[in-house]
Amino acid sequence: MNQTIRARIEQIKRGGIPEGYEKTPFGIFPCDWDKSTLKKLGKFAKGKGIPGKEMKNEGIPCVSYGDIYMKYNYHFNQAKSFIDRTTADESIQVGRNTLLFTGTGETAEEIGKCVCYTGSDDIYVGGDIIIFSSVEVSPVFIAYQQYLPFAIKQKSGFGQGHSVVHIYKSDLEKLYCAYPKSKAEQEKIAEILQEQDRLIELKEKLIEEKKKQKQYLMEVLLTGKVRLPGFTDEWITDKLKNHIRVLNGFAFQSSSYEREGKFKVITIKNVKENSFNTEDCDKISVLPEGIQTHQLLKIGDILMSLTGNVGRVCIVNEKDCLLNQRVAKVVCLNQNETGWIVQLLNRKHFVIEMQNCSSGAAQANLSVGSIYDYAFVSPKNKDEKIAIADILIKADDELDLLQKELEEQKRKKQFLMQLLLTGIVRVKA
Repeated sequence: MNQTIRARIEQIKRGGIPEGYEKTPFGIFPCDWDKSTLKKLGKFAKGKGIPGKEMKNEGIPCVSYGDIYMKYNYHFNQAKSFIDRTTADESIQVGRNTLLFTGTGETAEEIGKCVCYTGSDDIYVGGDIIIFSSVEVSPVFIAYQQYLPFAIKQKSGFGQGHSVVHIYKSDLEKLYCAYPKSKAEQEKIAEILQEQDRLIELKEKLIEEKKKQKQYLMEVLLTGKVRLPGFTDEWITDKLKNHIRVLNGFAFQSSSYEREGKFKVITIKNVKENSFNTEDCDKISVLPEGIQTHQLLKIGDILMSLTGNVGRVCIVNEKDCLLNQRVAKVVCLNQNETGWIVQLLNRKHFVIEMQNCSSGAAQANLSVGSIYDYAFVSPKNKDEKIAIADILIKADDELDLLQKELEEQKRKKQFLMQLLLTGIVRVKA
């Protein structure tokens, strides 16, 4: 980043307005950019039909509002859902470079999610989707801009309702946007961001392939289907109760939670599949009376979810974390077996078995007894256990590195979006 751009960013952070820029009700943009509402730039329409029960595995390509939330971000060139001809005839057909906004959502912040269809074939658009088409501006540029804070804030302000939030065509017509006068410059910005998306997609595909490879290694190495060179000792049937102890969490009072507390209270939502995530975490400042030593988590502790998505396992990788109820701490009786046990618990077979033996109608609950009774085969030779664990841990390390690279690429893209879509950095068409 050159000195001019860095100085421009710092000036804006200090509340200033760089030369050649102007302050608008929705942010600072270049003076030579056009500013307009979407109503002046194109035409709006509404999608129609396509109930979920009419979705097919193949047929005529379509998009439902649920697809926009779950399957697409920014843009897509191929629909992943299908309908038959009868359903299509009751829907709305759209073509390339059409913007699609969701008309309903669960929260005001997510309402009006926007994606641009860039494919060459016509597709059909269902109800609760608002359609926008324009030849005045680059639709992909506008789609990207809808993910910036100033655009999200506008749409959330239009949201109506509580349990289900709605936004209407008349609201989206009022959406303010800013864009270069040159359509070629708009398209160049979109092209740069699309290239970032391609890099992210390639990294995601690589990670998925590595995950499949890891699952294969777990399946053949943890079951003895493939033996490592130099090991010939027999394998035996065993149970987890001979290798671990399961410790319960503390019953924290929600009234003690604070926004800026020192300690993070770890609940089932923080225990992801082989991933410890504290982004959405309740906090406290003072340790409650009666909390036990094992409930003060340390880096390297093994956690397991006992409610909801039962059987998920992860490793603590942060300090100042506390164990809440319905999350278990797994302690290995033999510390030399820790790597082996972690890999065993991350095997899909274990998760499926825990799901099958859980109880509860509205929400699954897993008992400690069910965990202890889990049966598996393992080598008699402890060195073979360690060797298998080492191979699988190296595969995990490779996945962790790739995941960090992916997160860095995503951060870079978000930074580029903020710079390019607000004109802080200009590009030559």
